Amino acid sequence: MKIKGSYLWAGAIVITLAAWMGSDKLIEQAQGLADSDMPMDANADTATATDKPAKLSDRKDKPLPSVRVKVLEAEQRFSELAVTGRTEAARRVEVRGETAGRVIATPAKKGALVKAGDVLCQLDLADKGALLAQAESAVEWTSLDYNVAQNLGKKGFGAKNREMSQRANYDAAKAALARAQLEITRTRIVAPFDAVVESRTAEIGAYISVGGLCVTLVELSPLLVVGYVGERDIGQLKTGMDANAKLVTGQVVKGKIRFISSSADPATRTFRIEIRIPNTDLEVKDGVTAQISIPHKPVMAHRFSPAVLSLTDSGDIGVRIVDDENKVIFVPVTILASDKDGVWVSGLPPSPAVITVGHEYVRAGQKVRRVPDNTANKTAEIAQ
Repeated sequence: MKIKGSYLWAGAIVITLAAWMGSDKLIEQAQGLADSDMPMDANADTATATDKPAKLSDRKDKPLPSVRVKVLEAEQRFSELAVTGRTEAARRVEVRGETAGRVIATPAKKGALVKAGDVLCQLDLADKGALLAQAESAVEWTSLDYNVAQNLGKKGFGAKNREMSQRANYDAAKAALARAQLEITRTRIVAPFDAVVESRTAEIGAYISVGGLCVTLVELSPLLVVGYVGERDIGQLKTGMDANAKLVTGQVVKGKIRFISSSADPATRTFRIEIRIPNTDLEVKDGVTAQISIPHKPVMAHRFSPAVLSLTDSGDIGVRIVDDENKVIFVPVTILASDKDGVWVSGLPPSPAVITVGHEYVRAGQKVRRVPDNTANKTAEIAQ
């Protein structure tokens, strides 16, 4: 019987698959025999179990991280607040007329020093003298009528209302006399306080109406030195504190703070301060630029390189120090000032062991190994 070619191909494929599957079994058996021939280590599991503790002990025996440390001593720091300002007259007043009239005299010359009560402008009396005489006569006449009415009323021959009417006339006449006398007084425009005549507007022959300007006065003794302090520093100042000012003219003056503004300038966010200085000889002029310095009370502080400072995740600025047990402690500090030699801070203990190198790689509570920082500079500069 003749077999078809397709059957032959199918049989060949089946035989090949069976052979391939059987070969995997043989390989597994061979491997199993090879493994069985290998000597068994009874401590294999034990050795594997003891590997992990050995690694942990290795970690415990690992050397502590080294940090460079320097012990810093607190120093007494004398600081001052520097503000740019200017001199300013304690008072600047425009003296004006309170009555109308023609100027007939100007005794106070421009730049002259005048005392309180000195005449600045003299006005013509015009008809004010006649009005005064008329008022004096009216007072005398009404006084006589009132006295007659009063005597008749006491004797029962005069009505009470007539006495009251004469009393009103008398009082009105006295008031008119007072006004006339005041008008006479107002023809003399006088200085309200000791001052210097800054400018003179009225001249002889000019007519001044009510409210017309005569002169401008400035009070230079005492004198003010005015400055503007930022909102960060205003809390350090109090009225009565001593202050110094060096003028561009080379003059140095001293005084006390007499005024601190309660509200800031909306544009600059600064507060106005006024320092009162004596100026009896009037040598210091108004409007001179000045450099104000206000000394603060001395405080205990530490100074070091700004590279020693650290910043926490929460934004606190501080320093990492090492305690007696060689553990790292983070101490927040307040920066007082900075200069070419470093930064001044407060908030540290008197003699802290400050980490000068390596503070970026350690954390609070971690134990470290100290390496003394023997830099000669007091600021404990970082070695690069």
